[in-house]
Amino acid sequence: MESSFELTIEIIVAVLAGITAQVLAEFLKVPSIVFLLSLGILLGSDGLDLLHPQMFGIDLEVLVALSVAVILFDGGLNLTFEDIGLVSGSLRNLVTLGMFITLVGGGIAAHWLAGISFSSCFSLCFFDSGYRTDCHQFST
Repeated sequence: MESSFELTIEIIVAVLAGITAQVLAEFLKVPSIVFLLSLGILLGSDGLDLLHPQMFGIDLEVLVALSVAVILFDGGLNLTFEDIGLVSGSLRNLVTLGMFITLVGGGIAAHWLAGISFSSCFSLCFFDSGYRTDCHQFST
């Protein structure tokens, strides 16, 4: 019974810290990630050591995946075609130019750092890029 009580207290502290971070960020007009990260570090093992996510075990991974799914679903519901038009150029550049820069930069870095041949480097980077964009969600 004590373990479930401790988990409940940890969830309450984490939720209250998140709400506090959001309110502070809105009040001070700064990105909320600043306060979310700061409070996470402060309350985690590097700070006051109040929160222990390892207590959740494998359930933490499930909880995070579910939370991300809810956030993306909510974002999709609130997305309008006008919003897509505003970011279409940036998105196109990120998908095309960003992928090319990552492929070339990763290939050169792998060649210089690991001493792998250029053909092997670019093959690895190409398949790695595809893996990260398409298949990473299915890996364990």
